[in-house]
Amino acid sequence: MIHWLFSLLAGALSGTVAAMGLGGGFVLFLYLTLFTGLDFLQCQIINLLFFLPCALLAVWRYRKEKLLDFSILLPMMLFGSAGVILGRLAAAWMGTQWVKWCFGAILIPLGLKELFHKKQSQDKGKK
Repeated sequence: MIHWLFSLLAGALSGTVAAMGLGGGFVLFLYLTLFTGLDFLQCQIINLLFFLPCALLAVWRYRKEKLLDFSILLPMMLFGSAGVILGRLAAAWMGTQWVKWCFGAILIPLGLKELFHKKQSQDKGKK
């Protein structure tokens, strides 16, 4: 019972963070890897499946507000799908341990950049 409660809380927190555009999948991925004992690749699959309804809701909402440029979106979707297929094939070829190392090798520099890189104000010139 308590496992379901924590899963619901992790899902709700991930959904909330995803709705704000802050990477809710990362929150879910941390929960899955640290607290459920699932294999790394299983966590990736669950994370991708979690992303699908979030993405569909976002597309629906942004389309309603006329914020989507389909001339850019459609090619990105096509090449993104090809990238998913290539990435999955590469992950199967490399094995779980190498995928973990690659994941960390990408996340560590990005995290350090976010922590220590000064961002220029977007409100420049506005009062």
